[in-house]
Amino acid sequence: KLIKTKELLFTIKIWGMQFTLEAVDNPQPKSPNVIVLNGNPEGRFARGKISEEDFKKCKNCYEKKNCVAFNQTLRKLEIKNMNTKFIKVFLRLAISIGFLSAVADRFGIWSKEVSVWGNWDSFLSYTQMINPWIPNSLIPTIGLLVTIAEIVFAIFLIIGFKTELFAKLSGFLLLLFAVSMTFSTGVKGALDFSVFSASAGAFALSLMKEKYLELDNLISKPINS
Repeated sequence: KLIKTKELLFTIKIWGMQFTLEAVDNPQPKSPNVIVLNGNPEGRFARGKISEEDFKKCKNCYEKKNCVAFNQTLRKLEIKNMNTKFIKVFLRLAISIGFLSAVADRFGIWSKEVSVWGNWDSFLSYTQMINPWIPNSLIPTIGLLVTIAEIVFAIFLIIGFKTELFAKLSGFLLLLFAVSMTFSTGVKGALDFSVFSASAGAFALSLMKEKYLELDNLISKPINS
């Protein structure tokens, strides 16, 4: 809560702590809880004495445009948020393109020189090899379900529909691949193909809540009546 007084002093309460903001140039604050505005880059905000979350609560101060410390911290927050957005887009594309590339391989879309399976039958044979405990009669069904899941997860990650949910599902699917490879052909294959790393990346993506270039942005926007 901001209160203006005749001396141009402001009082703000942050997490139960009271701070006074002076609208004057003063390199030496009068008390430990004074935050100097107007051109003091060495204020408590700039020194990081207040967390970024607490700092956001000061945005209602009408002196913020003239506060160097406030604007410096604001720029740092903007850069940090933009970096997070780019990382999230990169994770979405990397995981989804990896899924689609694997699907293209089993349908013979990639050339034979770079293909791992090259056709559907070879893919089913590999599925049987890394899942020896599954009856042969169920392998075609398992292969089909996995392929459909990879396509659906990839599309939804690209367009940004329910990103957190499908990122988490992708993480479990990739972890299942990694575990199957480990117990059938050994852990080296799962490590060499970075399946555990891809699974960890998918789980990390599921924890990134801020939306950027996602269909969820349009869905969550309120409709103006």
